[in-house]
Amino acid sequence: MKTLKDLASFVRSQSIRDSRNYDADGWRSETNFIRSQRRWVQKDFGARWRSGTEELIPGKYGRLSIADDGTPNYIPGQYAPTEIWYWIHVYLKQTS
Repeated sequence: MKTLKDLASFVRSQSIRDSRNYDADGWRSETNFIRSQRRWVQKDFGARWRSGTEELIPGKYGRLSIADDGTPNYIPGQYAPTEIWYWIHVYLKQTS
């Protein structure tokens, strides 16, 4: 079964952005928005998130789903890097 460390790795893969698609202000603004969402998760669930040893609980958590074998899947609404942390927060809240 996969753990929160695997979910963290999945989040990193979903958060990849191409700087060529941005001007400096747009990049900075979006980066700050993503950082604020990440801080929100770390503020509310920091100990769980950092330990990473907790097994993933299968189910649907909005746009984030965890398969029976623990494999995470995410279907973005518009743009994954700016949305994924919200759904991670939903998952952690619903499984606490």
